[in-house]
Amino acid sequence: MTSRARVDASLALAERALALGDGLLCQSICLDVIEAAPDRAGEATSLLVQAVAASPSGQALDGVDAARRLAAVTAPGERAFLEGLLAYRRAQSLREEGVPDFVQQEWLQRALKLFEAALLDAPDHLHAQAHASLIRRMLASWSA
Repeated sequence: MTSRARVDASLALAERALALGDGLLCQSICLDVIEAAPDRAGEATSLLVQAVAASPSGQALDGVDAARRLAAVTAPGERAFLEGLLAYRRAQSLREEGVPDFVQQEWLQRALKLFEAALLDAPDHLHAQAHASLIRRMLASWSA
């Protein structure tokens, strides 16, 4: 994928994340675009402004339901990505419930490991890259 195509795909993913109510993911993707392609910063900044107002959603599947749904996924990288996505959504849900930070961090660390595992299998997995980047930013903000 060319650099321009990757930026286009990233911006489309940011728009989709915003439309789905995931303002944090949208913001993280926009920050990645601004860093990687300063010439496209205007487009990313426009989305970023919209995303700031969006609140993160966080409905998480329970463990039994998630395991049942993931049983059909045979590709290890895709399964790791989906498990990471569930762990990320669980962390968002806990955040909205006001659960202590250390519990949220544990779920985010779990999600990051799973996204990194997915990236070992498919290094160009844009969704896994975007989520891993977001989680690194979130974890760094807690340790700062």
